[in-house]
Amino acid sequence: MGASSGGLDIIVLVLARYSDRPVGSFFFILNSIIVVASGLLLDPEKALFTLISIYVTSRFIDTIHTRYVKLTAMIVTKNADKLNKAIHERLTRGITRIPAKGGYTFDEKEMLVIVITRYELYDLKNIVEEVDPAAFTNIVETANIFGLFRKD
Repeated sequence: MGASSGGLDIIVLVLARYSDRPVGSFFFILNSIIVVASGLLLDPEKALFTLISIYVTSRFIDTIHTRYVKLTAMIVTKNADKLNKAIHERLTRGITRIPAKGGYTFDEKEMLVIVITRYELYDLKNIVEEVDPAAFTNIVETANIFGLFRKD
């Protein structure tokens, strides 16, 4: 048995791109409107089962499609200049540099703070391992971003 999103996938991707919200949420909302209207006109029981199926599908889509998930990486390093250059060569993201001092060794270091998408995490990890394997990196999920953040 074949399946189709009826062209809504294109609309959903455009909406998600401009609002920076999960794709699955838009998928669920738009399809639910169609199913509820059909349920009122045709068979409410089948519409209810279809809504359950659409909900599960939308959650699955959000699990796989993680472009909207933003992460903040805080990298403590002694090689800030090299690492900064390497990140800029491979990722198009802004970096904030903050002076840091080791709490145990009292060594002078710098902390690079960068916000990335989950898709970019693998590249960032490889860059840090290549340039400064001794760097300490903390990755946290970012709840929201205000200001300029490149979405593509």
